[in-house]
Amino acid sequence: MTVHTAALHLLFNNPKFISIIIGNGGNEIGIGNIPREVIKENIRYGERIACITTCDYLTDDRNHTYISYILS
Repeated sequence: MTVHTAALHLLFNNPKFISIIIGNGGNEIGIGNIPREVIKENIRYGERIACITTCDYLTDDRNHTYISYILS
């Protein structure tokens, strides 16, 4: 997190909220469910960009259109 990033990780660490993430690049907040080593080995610049914040439900980008529609 930097001074240029909103402190959204605080919501993800709050048990009052359910977090659902659609990830595709390893840097999305909530992608911490995937081991950092997997991101590092499979995503360009993964070691630098891997997010450590976890989420309750994580899906990948291949289904983002359908999932976004279902959640809306």
